[in-house]
Amino acid sequence: MKKDNWALGLGIASIAISVTTLWLCKMDIKPYSSDGASLSIAVLTLVVTIYMAIQIYNAFILKKEIKKSIRKDIEENSNNVLYHSMYLTFFFQGVNEQRKTHSEAALYYLFKSMECLTKTNIDKDKMDEIIMKIKIIHKDYPVKLSKDDVFEYKRIILLTDIKEKKEVMSILDDMETKV
Repeated sequence: MKKDNWALGLGIASIAISVTTLWLCKMDIKPYSSDGASLSIAVLTLVVTIYMAIQIYNAFILKKEIKKSIRKDIEENSNNVLYHSMYLTFFFQGVNEQRKTHSEAALYYLFKSMECLTKTNIDKDKMDEIIMKIKIIHKDYPVKLSKDDVFEYKRIILLTDIKEKKEVMSILDDMETKV
């Protein structure tokens, strides 16, 4: 048996002993007699043993569910940390590109940071700061984006939960090159 299943083996052995005791009490073998008290004790022992076996089984099931829940929590927290780190990297790269007046690159990094922020539940309030930077780029630096870039950025905007969706969509429409 495995190291974790010793209790299950003990429960099965208890059931076997209880059933054997019940059988011996019923059989009228000397020195055993089948009076009502011994039969009642054998039945009660069997019931208690079955109840304990059920509790041991439930403990094993609970242990598996706890492990599964912990694994899920660890994966979720790992994803949060990963996407938050990616958000920070993209955001600061976007700010750096904005300072260099590389507006197209800045927009790319800012929208990628926005996309990463939608995949985490850390710093959701930072979305407003990203939108503010996009508005500054639109106001201060003329940018022309390809239709594919605009489509990608609109897809990212639709993933977000921001109030200024329509405003950002119109900014993207303004930046799109008309051919």
